Amino acid sequence: MAALLIAAAALLLIPHCRACAEDTIELWNGAVKKGDIPTRTTSSYREVAIDEVLMSLGLLPKRDLTSISSTMSGRKIEFWNASNVVRSAGKIVSLPIPVSSGDGHWWGEAGGVKDAVEYFFASTGKEANFRWGAAPAREPAAQPTQNQSAPGDSRSGRAPLVEIPKAEPSSPETERAQREAAERRSAKSDGSEPAPQELVPRSAEAPKAEEQPSVEPPAPPEEKPAPPQPAAPAAASPFTGNRRPIVVVDAGHGGHDPGAVANNVREKDINLKAALQLKGILASYGVDARLTRAKDVFLKLAERTAFANKNDADVFVSLHCNAMPKGRGGVAGLEYYIMALPSDRDAMNLAIAENREVSAGVDSAAAAKNADKKTQLLLKILGDMQQNDKINESTALSEMLHRSSKAAGLPMRKVAQAPFFVLRGAGMPAVLVEMGYLTNAPEAARLSSASYRDKLCRAIAQGVVQYIREHPTQR
Repeated sequence: MAALLIAAAALLLIPHCRACAEDTIELWNGAVKKGDIPTRTTSSYREVAIDEVLMSLGLLPKRDLTSISSTMSGRKIEFWNASNVVRSAGKIVSLPIPVSSGDGHWWGEAGGVKDAVEYFFASTGKEANFRWGAAPAREPAAQPTQNQSAPGDSRSGRAPLVEIPKAEPSSPETERAQREAAERRSAKSDGSEPAPQELVPRSAEAPKAEEQPSVEPPAPPEEKPAPPQPAAPAAASPFTGNRRPIVVVDAGHGGHDPGAVANNVREKDINLKAALQLKGILASYGVDARLTRAKDVFLKLAERTAFANKNDADVFVSLHCNAMPKGRGGVAGLEYYIMALPSDRDAMNLAIAENREVSAGVDSAAAAKNADKKTQLLLKILGDMQQNDKINESTALSEMLHRSSKAAGLPMRKVAQAPFFVLRGAGMPAVLVEMGYLTNAPEAARLSSASYRDKLCRAIAQGVVQYIREHPTQR
C-alpha cells in the first residue's frame, strides 16, 4: 500500500515539475546577475513574470485582484491587471500588450517591464543598467518586421511606445528649464485679457466657427470639406435614453489668444475645427458632446473645467497643438497628457508654457513668474495625490486613446503626464491632447486638412467611447 501511495504521489508531481521547468531568461543589472526569470511567448511578444522580477531585486510584491506593486525608498511601482500602463515612481510607461495573471504569475512584456524597473531604480539613486540575457530553452519569438531591434538590443525587438528618460526629470526651477519654456512660449502670442466670455449654454447647438479678423500670420486658406465618412464603428449599439454619457470637448486657446503660431497656421483655428468635428463623431455614438467654446472666443483655464463640472461630464478632453523652439522643427507626433507629476523635461516645459495662459496674456516677466509659481504649487499638491482615483481613471482613459490611435495608424509620439492647470479642476477623467506640432511643416499641413482631422477625431472618439463602456458612470 505504501508503495502505491508513493507512486501516486510521484504521478501527481509530474505536471507540477513540468510547470517548474518553464523557460527562463536571465535578468542582469550591470555586471550582476539578479536571477532567472520565468518567461513565455504570446502574440509574438516575450513576457516575463513580474512577481519574480520584483523578488529577484529584493522587493516584496504586494498583490490583490487588480494589481501588483512594490515600494522602495518612498517610491512605488505598480502594474495593473489587463492594463497596458505601468506607473513607475510617478511616471507612466506603456506596454504593447496588457499585463495578465495566470500560471501562478503576473506577466508583462519583457521590454516594458525592464524599462519600468530601470526607471524605478534610477529614481531612488540606485544602479539601473538592466538587461535581459538569452532564454536557453527556446529561440526568441519572431518579432514584427517593423522597428526591428539592432543586434544586442535587450528590448527583444519591440519599439518603445513612449519616450523613456533614463533619469529623473530635472527641476523646472532650473535656468535651463526656464530658458526652454521661454523659447517654447515665443511661439505663443500674448495679449491683454478681455471681459470674461459667456460659456456655451448647456442646450445650445454648436454654431459654425466664426473667422477671426486677419492677424499676422494670416489664417490658413479655406480648405475643402472632408469627404463623406461612414458612421464611426461602435463595439455595441449607440448610447440611448436619458442616461447618455456626457463628454465635454475643450478647444484650447481662442479669441485674443491664438496659441502656437507656425507655418502660417494658428493653433486656435485647428483646435476649434477639430472640436466641432469630434463633437459630431461622438454624437454618432449617442454621446452627448458639449463644447466649452463653439466659436472664436477666449476662455480662462478655470472656466473650461468649471463648465465640465457644471455639466456633470463623464470625460473631459482638451484639444491643443504643440510647438517646439527654433532648431527642433523636426519633432512631430500625437501626444496624450494626463494631470500628474511630469514624466519628462519636455512635458514639464510644455505645462509651464500652457499654464502661463492662466495669467491671461502674460505680457510681463512678473506675470510669467507668477504663473510659474502656481505651476510649482501644483507640483507640490500632485506629490500628495499620486494615487488619487482621478489620476488612475485618467491613466486608463489615456491608455484607451493610445490604443485607438495606434490602431488607426496615427503618428503616436508618447503618453505622458504634466501639471496642466486646464486639467486641474476637472472632477472626472481628463486628458489633454496635443494633436501634433505646428512647427513641423508636414504635420501643420496635415492638421490643416479636414480629412486628416476626421481620422484623428475618430480615433479619439473610439478611445473615449471604449473607456466609457468599460467604466460606466453611476448617475
